[in-house]
Amino acid sequence: MHPRGVIRRDVRAALAALARFSGARLISSWTQNVTLTPGDAPVYGVSTPREVSQPASASDVERQTDVVVHLARVGGDEIEDDLDDDSIAIEAAVLPVLAASGLATHQLAAIDIELSGEGAQPLGKLTLTFRAGRFTRAGQDS
Repeated sequence: MHPRGVIRRDVRAALAALARFSGARLISSWTQNVTLTPGDAPVYGVSTPREVSQPASASDVERQTDVVVHLARVGGDEIEDDLDDDSIAIEAAVLPVLAASGLATHQLAAIDIELSGEGAQPLGKLTLTFRAGRFTRAGQDS
């Protein structure tokens, strides 16, 4: 399995084990422009939409992969607080997975929150972007 596929699989498994995600539906192929309504939530997904590489030596390449965790949930007046709590749980679940996978580097790079809808059923979308680095031989991706 490709290294990015292993990361997605292992991060999904760690998130599925979280009590906060019980009852949430996994969208296995989360797209950039996924359209969600409050009736769809709670849902989550894991993607690796971007990888950049640069030479590390004459024979090695450093690869930096964005590992993105998406979560959408319905909430009330405190939806942003709920998403903040979700972000803490997600970070605590994902960083050990990245560390255990033998990556050279890993860190949380960004947290984004988007709120939509009005009234009693606002939809909150949370996106955490982790950066995971590994070294490979030039011309090989694993």
